[in-house]
Amino acid sequence: MKLSIVLCLPMLGVAPSLAIPTPVVEEPASAEPGLLFERQSAARTCGGHTYNKQDQTDAFNQAKNKEPKGIKAKNGRVYPEEFRNTPENLKFPDCPGASAPFREFPILRDGTLFMAGDDQDKDRIAYKDTGSGYNYCGVMTYQGAPPGRFILCN
Repeated sequence: MKLSIVLCLPMLGVAPSLAIPTPVVEEPASAEPGLLFERQSAARTCGGHTYNKQDQTDAFNQAKNKEPKGIKAKNGRVYPEEFRNTPENLKFPDCPGASAPFREFPILRDGTLFMAGDDQDKDRIAYKDTGSGYNYCGVMTYQGAPPGRFILCN
């Protein structure tokens, strides 16, 4: 009987509406801090170079392993270091709603892990120190940005 009523609605000038469920992707409440979720590990392209999921995961793990002491780059800077996100005000798609400060750590285009004495180059992963762990946020680069500033990698 319901079928005949729905089929008659168009004849009465009433359009039937269909509710189509939309999948919602949420991180589990019990997620470990620092865990890379599938939505957070998409390939990112910085200035023509693409970092795959494994590149990002390896750099993130290296950064977490070097907290809090860090390692010294060729130029004398110690990474990981704080990234205040000013004046950039980047909106990391993998850390929606997160605010500065973030942490930054070099990710190298040759696929090797950043080590003491290396040139830090122009690309960085960014992550958030939650106080109880670290959450991956994304990749940013100096390439194509105004001098001394970062832009997000696509």
